[in-house]
Amino acid sequence: MPENDLQTIFDQVLLQMQDLPEKQQQILKASLDLFAEKGFDKTSTAEIAAKAHVAQGTVYRRFKSKQDLLAAVLTPILTEVFPRAVQEFAGQNLNRDYDDLEQLLNIVVLDRLAFIQANHKVLKIIFAQVLTDPQMLSLLKEKFIDTIIVQAEKPIRILQAKKQLVDWPAPRILSLVAASIFTVAIRMMLFPSSKIDLASESHYLVIFLSKALSNS
Repeated sequence: MPENDLQTIFDQVLLQMQDLPEKQQQILKASLDLFAEKGFDKTSTAEIAAKAHVAQGTVYRRFKSKQDLLAAVLTPILTEVFPRAVQEFAGQNLNRDYDDLEQLLNIVVLDRLAFIQANHKVLKIIFAQVLTDPQMLSLLKEKFIDTIIVQAEKPIRILQAKKQLVDWPAPRILSLVAASIFTVAIRMMLFPSSKIDLASESHYLVIFLSKALSNS
């Protein structure tokens, strides 16, 4: 399974939810697929029911509204799917001793841009909801942002000890990196049909971040 595929991880998480009947799993899978493909506002419960191969009444048996259905989709993404993706990303990229800051940035920036490009439709739904729902924002911070800070502290401390990286707290460093990557992510989510050269975008972001975060 590719680490980048949030929808695949989502399907696996649902299969492990033993208290969730098979029909409800089908409804949530269909909801995520359609929300990602058509957008939340343009997706009807009738379309969700058809894709899930259930009666429309079955959808409303557990979910009172489409907004409740969206929350039921996003909650496991924020509490289970994102943490799994973070752990896989950290295991592959953060548990290593990098020679210098640029080497770390080259790997991390390109990896995260590829992640965003592969999942831009799902991420667009998530961020739209997080920006208007304080509870979802709290879940994102607890399960994703705090987790990545913990995972990134080791390589940050190593590079700081080598005098390769500015002596700032890890959250401040990660905020700058995330904000820089997010500028590209916005274009990917708002203009999905535009051609974005990940190698080129990564190259210029690494140059910028290397200058901003270097200890020299």
